[in-house]
Amino acid sequence: MRAPLKILIIGTLPPPLGGVTVLLNYLIESLQTRTDVDVQAVDTGIVRGHGLGGLLKSFRAALQIVGAVPRADVVTLHCATSSIAIKGTFVLLLAKLFRKPIVIRKFGGADYGQSGARGWWPALAAFVLRRADIYFAETKQLVEQAHQRGLKHAEWFPNHRPLLNESADEDASIPRQRCRRFIYVGHVRECKGIEVLAEAARQLPDDVSIDVYGPWFDDLDRALFNDIPTIRYCDSLRSEEVIPTMRRYDAFVFPTHHAGEGYPGAVLEAFSANLPIVATRWRALPEIVDDRVGLLIEPRNPTQLAEAMVKLADDTDLYQRLRRNTQDRAEFFSVKHWTNEFVRRCEALRRGDRTHSH
Repeated sequence: MRAPLKILIIGTLPPPLGGVTVLLNYLIESLQTRTDVDVQAVDTGIVRGHGLGGLLKSFRAALQIVGAVPRADVVTLHCATSSIAIKGTFVLLLAKLFRKPIVIRKFGGADYGQSGARGWWPALAAFVLRRADIYFAETKQLVEQAHQRGLKHAEWFPNHRPLLNESADEDASIPRQRCRRFIYVGHVRECKGIEVLAEAARQLPDDVSIDVYGPWFDDLDRALFNDIPTIRYCDSLRSEEVIPTMRRYDAFVFPTHHAGEGYPGAVLEAFSANLPIVATRWRALPEIVDDRVGLLIEPRNPTQLAEAMVKLADDTDLYQRLRRNTQDRAEFFSVKHWTNEFVRRCEALRRGDRTHSH
């Protein structure tokens, strides 16, 4: 029997809670349940703005990485676009020094070659990604862009979420016959389309409502919803509260025009909650939200947004069809499915197989 596959995970872990940290934690927890994998994680943390403490944390993480790379079968770095150049160079050099295969997984929908950075940064990021054995990108659009630049080892590795245990929420089995209550979960800020959502709410009938959950950012007026009876702010949710809370609603609304949008975790959580989606036709969102599970509208268009929500509220057959299809979408984007894919590709690298798999 072959020894367990030793995977080194390098990336930012909670706290703080956020899309990147939660997603990486899901992968680690899933790997830790397997007997065929021996996983070691090094938390690179967030060190900016933490002064001497941040520098010490960064130094300790670097020492941990230096000690862990020689013992690993596969080295994997999980990072945002902005970290590829610095963290990626350090980890790449160590992996090459000890002749270990390296996987770089980039979170988010921003293209490393068009991120707004200038000078040496894009060139160094490209250098790192070209020399990785696998470059995992979150969206199909990013994979295609990488292939056009000659990175044939770029592969699709999307955002994913755990499936909800039905027993975790008594309301989970309650059938939703009609669509009246919409929920938004995410950052409450201008680039997520919250002002557009407020304007759309003004156009909704009295029996259709929107509840908004998430941290409120300073770029929005706290009084934004005050005179709109069909929308209200309900504060933030802990990560373990998101899906159970979603299952008490009828549909999910996501009017984003955020420049760095990839595959939003909240959209995938909405699939797990069996909620149809009303979202913007923005960046990579149409890759995961299509006419089988939702309705797409143009960004920054409150009238289209309101019309789509009313359509879902009025057309019971459409609502039920979209709702039924979300289960298959949730299973495809489940942690279990993509953990299996991650282990499969890492095992292939241990065997010496560096061939492109898709």
